[in-house]
Amino acid sequence: MANCFISSTNWLASAATPTCTDSAATDLPLANLKDGAGAPPARILDTAFTLSWDLGSARSIRVIALPRNSLSTGATYRLKLGTTAGAGDVYDTGGSLISLGVVEGHDTAAIVLPAAYSARHGSLEISDAGNAETYVDLGELWIGAADIAPAIGFDYGAALGPKFADDTARAEDGTPWGFQRRALRSWRLTFNWLTDAEANQLLDLQRIKTGVLPVVVVPDVAHWTDPGRRVVVGLLAGGQPLTVGRGRRNAMTLEATEI
Repeated sequence: MANCFISSTNWLASAATPTCTDSAATDLPLANLKDGAGAPPARILDTAFTLSWDLGSARSIRVIALPRNSLSTGATYRLKLGTTAGAGDVYDTGGSLISLGVVEGHDTAAIVLPAAYSARHGSLEISDAGNAETYVDLGELWIGAADIAPAIGFDYGAALGPKFADDTARAEDGTPWGFQRRALRSWRLTFNWLTDAEANQLLDLQRIKTGVLPVVVVPDVAHWTDPGRRVVVGLLAGGQPLTVGRGRRNAMTLEATEI
């Protein structure tokens, strides 16, 4: 499958805390948008707001993700990337807000750009008038590049599914009862045609990130119109060692489970 990529670094993590046109809850501040390792979310006390950021220098941007959010399926957005604050001279989705693609039962929203754009500044306007709450929780604001993109993507047989959904226990009389837990999606991808340089990238990714720091997996850019189901912001786990096959082609399997 071509066009798969992994975003390994959130540029926002090393930049200044983004600003917002509306206030955030005191105990759930905007600074939480920079921490993707399972920290509490940022809670914005309105359902229509604009987040703005300055990355400190121009960065390559291909994906923007909002994991663990409380947005409704009717949420819309406008994204601008620019050379100066508030500008959209690098990229602009246009004057009208468009669907963010939030899917019922999923809590990740992602914007996969049609190409990589280099920009220092950006803003994300969100409107969610149909939200049942008077606030919006955002687990993280991921702004990242497609920095790992094998020329030949993952092989057939890739699997996407929940790690767990429900726990079932029994009362003293033996009656079963269950309680629902958040189902964590997991991508398991096998790359069988890696060049040495691509294999080294994945080896470094395993070494540095596994179980510690999140990555964003975009399995196939052809599905960018349906990212709420397929894009995973998660931790690498259960990786297998690099193997070398015929023709010195490298192979590796990676598993990423959302946080």
